[in-house]
Amino acid sequence: MPQQPITRHGELADVWAFQQKFNVPMASVPSFLDRETFDFRLKFLQEELHEFFVAHTSRDMHGAADALVDLAYVLYGTALMMGLGDAWPQLWAEVQRANMSKVRAAHAGESKRESTLDVVKPAGWKPPDHSAALGAGLWHVFDATTAAYITSTERPVCLKHCTGGGPCYCPESAAAQKTED
Repeated sequence: MPQQPITRHGELADVWAFQQKFNVPMASVPSFLDRETFDFRLKFLQEELHEFFVAHTSRDMHGAADALVDLAYVLYGTALMMGLGDAWPQLWAEVQRANMSKVRAAHAGESKRESTLDVVKPAGWKPPDHSAALGAGLWHVFDATTAAYITSTERPVCLKHCTGGGPCYCPESAAAQKTED
């Protein structure tokens, strides 16, 4: 399990504690989720979004508020499972920077969502650049059912560094082995 994220995002730390309590596997490095876990988390997120829709359309403020918090809880949990906890403050700051450089839509036709409540990307807008937080990446897949890392070819990687034993095929291990030889 990864270390508890040191972050200004208190909610992320709360969800980390929850996942620790219930032994929910979390990647220690940025990783994609295996297909089964991805499908589960996507369905979970969609379920919470649907609960918000139902509560809001029935004018149930308690239910709407609960659904929004649950949606955030599941979202943070998914980010932690993907090993994004340590990078979260940087990821957040970069999205905030990009979002704050947008402008309010002057008219509905300027918005792809056709609303003057929207904010849009002005000329010269720069999208978030997450390379400082995530690196260039050789992204692994984290199999939450076994708490192991696999590559796109299903070959195990980084079992030594990430779970404490077994063969390790990650770039860090290969570099370490070359210096030992």
